Amino acid sequence: MSKKYTVYLIPDSTAAPRQFRVSFRGLAAVLLFFAAMAAGAGLLAWDWSNLKSMQSQSEQLARTVALQEQHLANQRDQLRLFAQKINSFRDSLESMQQFEQRIRVMTDLAKPGESDGVLGIGGFMPAELPTGLEPEVSHGGLVREMHEAAQELLLASNIQHQNLDNLVLALEQKRDLLLCTPSVIPVDGWISSRFGYRASPFTNAKEFHRGLDIAAPKGTEIIAPAKGRVTFTGWKGSLGRVVVIDHGYGIVTRYAHVNKSLVNKGDWVARGDVVAQVGNTGRSTGSHLHYEIHVHGIPVNPEHYILN
Repeated sequence: MSKKYTVYLIPDSTAAPRQFRVSFRGLAAVLLFFAAMAAGAGLLAWDWSNLKSMQSQSEQLARTVALQEQHLANQRDQLRLFAQKINSFRDSLESMQQFEQRIRVMTDLAKPGESDGVLGIGGFMPAELPTGLEPEVSHGGLVREMHEAAQELLLASNIQHQNLDNLVLALEQKRDLLLCTPSVIPVDGWISSRFGYRASPFTNAKEFHRGLDIAAPKGTEIIAPAKGRVTFTGWKGSLGRVVVIDHGYGIVTRYAHVNKSLVNKGDWVARGDVVAQVGNTGRSTGSHLHYEIHVHGIPVNPEHYILN
């Protein structure tokens, strides 16, 4: 015979207590039921806690992902801007190289070594970098490509800078050569005897006339046809009173039969400066200027140098 247990339920009110008689098995089943309920409640509470923790982690991960996406978007924008700047710099270098080439063609100045292209090594230039970047583009590879392009453009810029410096120097030298090259008639008059063989006005014998005779009234101003330095003023035998100007580059001009020198030895003159007056000194048949041009010591025809 199984044991019986009496269970009393005493209410808070004045109602009479209640009692129940249950067997050991019944009591054990009730206790087991309540234990199962408590365990179930505990599991639910643990699951709820885990769910809240996972929700918090998920929200944190979402925020991290959002920040990473924003960071990647910023990187893409920076890479796009950098690519645009590199491409713009490359275009500027190419335009500069083309401008330099046009100047060299116009001034007949060839590059040293005749090297073509901005880099002077066969015309290589970095390829145009993509500016429309997609998320799947390899940033690492693109950054390496940009770094290489920037290094190549830096080298190109240095070489182009040197090329332009050389061009400016060559242009300055050419400008100085033009300033030092006789190009105007030194006196306002008319040509009475040209360069080359002629009959001597004194003996009628054939002689070589090493200059140009320009007839003009006595006292007419004689100007320098180019920039130069006066190396001689004085008397030279049959040429009478003479002025000599050294223009550099092997070019020398000589003015003979002058009435009066208006410059001194060592003076620097520019094209158009008055250096003397027309005269009839020395062995001469009348008032005129005997004008000579020597290039590296050889007399040449002055008419080839008169542009006006």
